[in-house]
Amino acid sequence: MYLEKFQPQDGVETNLVYEMVAAKWRQQRMWMTESTALELEMDEQQIDIDEHEAKGGEKLIMTNPRRIAMAVTRMANNEKTLELLLRYETSFSRMHDRAMKALFRLREESNLRNDPKPDPPPPTPPAKEEPNQASTTTERAESPKQSECTSTPAPAQPEFRPEYYGTP
Repeated sequence: MYLEKFQPQDGVETNLVYEMVAAKWRQQRMWMTESTALELEMDEQQIDIDEHEAKGGEKLIMTNPRRIAMAVTRMANNEKTLELLLRYETSFSRMHDRAMKALFRLREESNLRNDPKPDPPPPTPPAKEEPNQASTTTERAESPKQSECTSTPAPAQPEFRPEYYGTP
């Protein structure tokens, strides 16, 4: 059920889903344990009620809500069982929530890393030189000034490829 719902994409996500499943299973076990503990307490109360009535005491009318209330009260006052079960239940609920938040945070971070950045605009083709500009360019290339010489070469210009721009 969880694997179908969350469809983990890798081992880390799968482990987080398994952690959620384990936490939910433990929480449900605590619910069952709590119910069973209440039933046991109600059974013990019934024994006490039966003994009370056998000794000639008045007949007590015990509805299920009343029995549950008495069982919870006795467990809360006389034992640490109820407190412990509730603490475990809360802990497992938090484990489940933390694992789910971690899964969502991991996916969000993954989506941010994998979002494609917009493609840079294509380079503009160099302007075609006119005949009078060619002589100026040739003159500059033949006689560089001392201040124009550097120890690092200028970066290479990208080659103009007309097929990238839809021109033959």
